[in-house]
Amino acid sequence: MHNQIRRREFVEVAAASFGVLALRCGRANLLDVSAAQQTNSVPRRKASVPAGGKILVAYATRCGSTAEIAEALGRDLQSRGYSPEVAPVRKVSDVTVYQAVVLGSAVREGGWLPEAKDFVRHHQREIQDLPSAFFTVHMMNVGDDEKSRKGRLSYLGPIRKLAQPDTEAFFAGRMDLNRLSFGDRLLCKALGSKSEDLRNWPSIHAWGSNVFKSEVGS
Repeated sequence: MHNQIRRREFVEVAAASFGVLALRCGRANLLDVSAAQQTNSVPRRKASVPAGGKILVAYATRCGSTAEIAEALGRDLQSRGYSPEVAPVRKVSDVTVYQAVVLGSAVREGGWLPEAKDFVRHHQREIQDLPSAFFTVHMMNVGDDEKSRKGRLSYLGPIRKLAQPDTEAFFAGRMDLNRLSFGDRLLCKALGSKSEDLRNWPSIHAWGSNVFKSEVGS
């Protein structure tokens, strides 16, 4: 009897663990590469930043994909005459010195990374007072169907309760199994996940070339 209970408990724990890793590693509702690479920008209100304005581009990442997107967005902003500063959220202590904020995070377990959420909580008032743009990097809900769209929007549900950005964008990211922990890598492989890069750089640069214009997307 005790052995049966132990086996049942083990199965339940394993199933729960696999469920969490499915959120971390799996990709739901993937239609095709062209759909997965679409940028889904959600404008909220008009926002502009003065020429030469100092813009913070802060990010939270696990395997480096979001950091690389943030660096690319920083270059786009610089090419437009702004003065961007790109940094991980954990290294940013003062937001008041900037004229605008771009904030991005990878997705784990259905939402932004904990350090990105903490950043918004800590700097909530400053972010609300500045032009702001949020971007999300994810490997699930990357299709162009309604279910995927709602899934993407849900990633920012807890964040929007703290701060409403002027615009949002959602970018398909990159899965690099070699950058995961040993345990996560084994479970991801067991779930059939593979290393792949779905980032659509033209779409990413298009967003970086238009964000904070007086007419979003103009």
